[in-house]
Amino acid sequence: MRRSARRVAVVAGAATAALTFGLAVGLHDRDALLLTVGIAIAVGLTLRWRLLGGIALAVLLADVTGWMGLAFASHLRHDDPFASSVVSALLVISSVTGLAALGVLAFSRRGEPPAPRRQPRPALAAALGLTWGAVAAVVVALAPSAVSIPVAKPGQLVVGIKNSRFTSDALRSQSGWVTIVVANPDLFWHTFTVPDLHIDITVPVGSVRQAAAKLAPGRYEYVCRVPGHNRMHGVLVVA
Repeated sequence: MRRSARRVAVVAGAATAALTFGLAVGLHDRDALLLTVGIAIAVGLTLRWRLLGGIALAVLLADVTGWMGLAFASHLRHDDPFASSVVSALLVISSVTGLAALGVLAFSRRGEPPAPRRQPRPALAAALGLTWGAVAAVVVALAPSAVSIPVAKPGQLVVGIKNSRFTSDALRSQSGWVTIVVANPDLFWHTFTVPDLHIDITVPVGSVRQAAAKLAPGRYEYVCRVPGHNRMHGVLVVA
């Protein structure tokens, strides 16, 4: 059982890495590429140093499961692009499968009799690789068209997010009631938060969210309040 569980964890980890790599290429997202590298390293460690690799892989897969699970639930509640729901669902499935296998591995008894040595099955490995490569290719095709940053209409203030950064660190708007539209074609959750105006718009992966706000003249800092996103900030000038 331990051998089977480890094998499933490795395959699920590799599948998750393939999907995040597809997103990294499709979205030109450096942070998604870093996540891919992290998962790939954890999978390699699981094969070499089982305890260390298992812990690292579990942490990364739990992170993907949590954020993507919330994103999938949010996509179902809103009229988000179908591609966004598909991407988040695939990531949830692969990461949950890996976590379940790691759980079985952690709680199964040691000292099992050695399993008979199996002959390598390169055809099976190639088929798995091609399958997940095809899935990643579909993600590459879907991801860029899933969410686009819209053009501002009269009475709107449009904010884009790319590579875990706001597309502009300086925004201007007229005072009065404005509809703030935030587009997030990123792999990660973000917020558009203006503390002094009590504006806090949460934008899941691959979605567009909007809210109406009454803006008073002045200069205001806007940030993303997700931990670790300190580089995401700018100044909103209201005339």
